[in-house]
Amino acid sequence: MDDQPDADIPRSLQAITIEEFAEALEVNPKTVKRWITDHELPALRFGDKLTRILIVDAEAFLDRHREQPDDGPATVRPIR
Repeated sequence: MDDQPDADIPRSLQAITIEEFAEALEVNPKTVKRWITDHELPALRFGDKLTRILIVDAEAFLDRHREQPDDGPATVRPIR
């Protein structure tokens, strides 16, 4: 995943691959694909092979699945 998104692309259009999102969350890409198939995570599909996740959708997904422990920072709970 790039540390510096392209400044010329509006934030609402910046996207990452399934593999990049999986790597960032330390999950298997199949898990991310399942979230997409189950309509938990929106994704853009271009033909049969090209799928991208908008960064704003990835952030919203993480916000929906974030828990606030009583004594610590927010964590992401697994989806089962």
